[in-house]
Amino acid sequence: MSKHGELTVFWGTMFAGKSTNLITNLKEAGAGAICFKPYSDNRDEPNVIRTHDGLMYPVTRVKKASEILLHVNPGLTTVGIEEASLFYEDPTLIPTIQTLREIGVNVVVTGLDMDRHGVPFSQMPSIAAIADNCFKLRTRCSCGEFASLNYYRGDGSTFVARDDMYEPMCRTCFSKQKPSL
Repeated sequence: MSKHGELTVFWGTMFAGKSTNLITNLKEAGAGAICFKPYSDNRDEPNVIRTHDGLMYPVTRVKKASEILLHVNPGLTTVGIEEASLFYEDPTLIPTIQTLREIGVNVVVTGLDMDRHGVPFSQMPSIAAIADNCFKLRTRCSCGEFASLNYYRGDGSTFVARDDMYEPMCRTCFSKQKPSL
């Protein structure tokens, strides 16, 4: 029986270093690594991940996670999935991750842990539950405390909001921004 791959998840708030960690892992894997992101993520250049600290890595956009399996080749050791939370309810995401692991490919996933309402986001909690390694990353709120939530400053008119529409906030600052029910 061949060795199974491992699943590593980097999740948390905006601007916490999720993509930086993904790129670091992919570069360490070398030529056997490839990265994907959902087609709906149209915030940056279509064929690259660009971090806030200037790192870049080539990426292939896919409409469904199962399309990743079309890129499996004998030299593949590591698959990165950027912004997995944006696959929303794609029923092929978790089975694709499991298939990659079963054939011995390491999978590194990034995504937001919670949506703009402070609710667990998409399939990320399920992916974190099956991960071999799971890192919840946070940045600082403007008040100096650790941020746990993402405050949305946009108008809701776009499917995928730009980074400048979000501000990481601690729970105290977030609760001051939320309209009362």
